[in-house]
Amino acid sequence: METPVAVTVSGDYNGRSWRRECPAMSHAEIDTILDQALQMPEEERAEIAQKLLASLEESPDIDVEEAWQEEVARRIRDLESGVVCIPWEEVRRRLQSKGL
Repeated sequence: METPVAVTVSGDYNGRSWRRECPAMSHAEIDTILDQALQMPEEERAEIAQKLLASLEESPDIDVEEAWQEEVARRIRDLESGVVCIPWEEVRRRLQSKGL
């Protein structure tokens, strides 16, 4: 029998410490909840997804945010310097032709 594990998550964001206790749940319980959610109408699943995503936004990973900002800036510089973009459909076709 699988033993549920309680998890404590903590961190620091903008000088503020946070800590959250997550209830103990087994993988089977998580699978059951997911199976039930997947049976819901699309609108209800979207609402649940939005709420789950919003709960993650409370503690963003600063390193990831900084990396994305750097990547966006790099892509803007590339576009401004004349880099030619390839449409996704073409990239996908090329990858598929290589068996990737």
